[in-house]
Amino acid sequence: MHHDSQESRQETFEYMCSRLTCLPDELASCASVGYHGTSIESLLEIVRTGALPGGTIENPDSTDTQKQSLYFFPKGVTLPCPEDPRRSVTEVHEPLPLIEQARAYAHTIESQFALLRALNLDPTNSTHRSVIDCLLYHFEPRDGDELELYKGLHKREDIEEIISAAVKRRGVVLALEPRLQTDFDFHPGDPGENDAYILVPPHGLEASYISGLWFPVPAEQEEFFTRSHDQFGLNRK
Repeated sequence: MHHDSQESRQETFEYMCSRLTCLPDELASCASVGYHGTSIESLLEIVRTGALPGGTIENPDSTDTQKQSLYFFPKGVTLPCPEDPRRSVTEVHEPLPLIEQARAYAHTIESQFALLRALNLDPTNSTHRSVIDCLLYHFEPRDGDELELYKGLHKREDIEEIISAAVKRRGVVLALEPRLQTDFDFHPGDPGENDAYILVPPHGLEASYISGLWFPVPAEQEEFFTRSHDQFGLNRK
């Protein structure tokens, strides 16, 4: 459900601000089922629409093309028992190591979005995203448009400075409400990563499922406030 009024955006913004924490320990004390790392861009999208955007479903076996995937690090995962698939076992994980995993994921996402924004590239353009990965992680660009864009950006005198600034970004870690487990089915994520994913509607996961936020870098929290004001005219009450 998209926000149609300034009042609804202000309400979502105030809700997000009320869930802010200052330290990982504080985030760990929030009632939650797990943690999701993301970017300031995603937070601004929550303010704009009232929902956290998901990503493209990467499971080729999925037939649910009307939904998006949202990956996170759950505190407890129930999986089929290797010895007897008819039974299930629940793996329980301590919150702080999961928060650290989500923080690392947030760092990746925030760095990518920061570089896209600094270079005026389109985050919905797959070629632009691929070139960003080449710049950040020293991948070899593919031929064609990707190679041409990569070469053009590398000619900029300030490109190394821009990349260095993007790499220093850290993003935000979200704690997700316990009711997520009753409202959505959890699907196993990447092997060995302790992550899982849920399928969310096209508009994303409603903001009310967020029980806590933590910015590893306080200056980025202030940037979130500033950009919320500049883009939407919102202020903390």
